Amino acid sequence: MDTAKIRDWLEIVGIFGVIASLIFVGMEMRQSHQIAMASTNGQRTDTVVQLASTMATDPVFRSAFAKAQSGEEDSWTEDEALAFWFFSGASFQTYADAYWHYKNGFIPQDRWLAARAELKSGMTNIPAFRTRVENTLDLSGPVRQMVDEIISEIDSSE
Repeated sequence: MDTAKIRDWLEIVGIFGVIASLIFVGMEMRQSHQIAMASTNGQRTDTVVQLASTMATDPVFRSAFAKAQSGEEDSWTEDEALAFWFFSGASFQTYADAYWHYKNGFIPQDRWLAARAELKSGMTNIPAFRTRVENTLDLSGPVRQMVDEIISEIDSSE
């Protein structure tokens, strides 16, 4: 074989090598994305479990939550008001975090829509939670828009 043919074959082998490398990098990126999504899911689950555990085991919070559900926030003790204030802030942060993860591709749309439905239900059925989200939390940008959309939906259905 002359050197021109050898060079042509080496170029073809090199092209296939580059293509194989790109395929490998793409597969690694996909795997990294899947790992990040699984990690995000695990972290979100841990957070929700911690919040649920607090709800189930803290008598002050359970009392505050029961009063909030029945519209009796004006009978909260100081401890109940504080417990609900902290819980509602932490709870909302999980929804804001879910929205951020959804917008950045770390959780699927169906998971976000389920979280959004939960947020809307909480804001609809527990006026103190809606008040906390609307007035107390410092919201801006896309999260504020998302909250405003939910508020508009709630207000238009009343």
